[in-house]
Amino acid sequence: MMRLQIEAGLLKAVPDTEVIAVGIGISANQSELETIASSEDNVIVASDIVDLESILEELLSAACDSKHVSRRAIHVGVGDREAAV
Repeated sequence: MMRLQIEAGLLKAVPDTEVIAVGIGISANQSELETIASSEDNVIVASDIVDLESILEELLSAACDSKHVSRRAIHVGVGDREAAV
C-alpha cells in the first residue's frame, strides 16, 4: 500500500492532472481506489465487466468534466490485475 500511496501522490502532484480510479468486481478495494483518485468523486466502481459498459458514460463524463484539466489518468483494477492509462 505504501508504494501505491507514493505513486498516486506523485501522479496527483503533476499540474493539471486529475486521476479517476475505476474498480471492477467485488474484489475492487475501495480504500485503494480512493487513494489513487484525485477525490472520492473520481472513484467509479462496476460490479463486473458487463456493468463497465453501463458506467462508461459516467466514466467519460468524469474524465471530460473539468475544462481546466489537460492531462488525465485512469487506473483500472480487475481483481488482482491493474492497469494505468
